[in-house]
Amino acid sequence: MRSILIAFAAALLLSGCSSDDLKKQIAAKNQLIAAQEAEIKKIKDDMAAREADLKNQCEQRLQKAGAQNKQQVDALNAKVAELQKKREADKAQKAEPHKAKSKSSR
Repeated sequence: MRSILIAFAAALLLSGCSSDDLKKQIAAKNQLIAAQEAEIKKIKDDMAAREADLKNQCEQRLQKAGAQNKQQVDALNAKVAELQKKREADKAQKAEPHKAKSKSSR
């Protein structure tokens, strides 16, 4: 960037501009560059803030989805345990009549 300014200054000198005009033009260019750098920094800061916000939102969604999955798994495990108890109770009921019949047949 500075080499461009030096080349620009050299071209102005050759074209007959005075030293004061050249200094004013360089100062104006430097102000423009400083303003552009400030704008770039602001944009980068905004992008970093947005990235952090998106990352936070993503993490919250993952935690929410994980909690929902855990609830579903817990509900399914409870249902499985309930069905296993029912099956065992049904097996016990089926086994009792056979025991009663075998005692009565003796």
